[in-house]
Amino acid sequence: MVYYFLNFAVHSLISLFLLFIMLHYVSVLRAHKAKRGFVFIFPVIITLVFLFQVTSSVIPRALDCIYILKSEYTVSVGTVQSVGYLNHSIVVGDETYYFNPFAFKPQKGDELIIKYTPNSRYAIDLEPAFDDQTESD
Repeated sequence: MVYYFLNFAVHSLISLFLLFIMLHYVSVLRAHKAKRGFVFIFPVIITLVFLFQVTSSVIPRALDCIYILKSEYTVSVGTVQSVGYLNHSIVVGDETYYFNPFAFKPQKGDELIIKYTPNSRYAIDLEPAFDDQTESD
């Protein structure tokens, strides 16, 4: 849970930093102090990056804070099709789930029970799923 809130804080700080950069360039343009012509496009580019950052990372994590604090998670079972490059995400079916790379080490082909938040698809718990037939032998 600590990793989730640290990740949320880092993404929020990145968004805040992008917002300050955007506001700086807007103030430079409003004061007519732009020395180069390409500076006029910077606020547009930074705004697009800012909107992508906020809508893909910050807003889903903010909405999921309530689920984290209440410990209400959605449960899914499936086989890992691929593991992300930085070992922070897995693909199960058509969905991508993000998790703490220091706590879990899933491998491709693992059958997992995934407890995750509904908006950001952050996996709180990854447990191996066992068949009842193989355990009763």
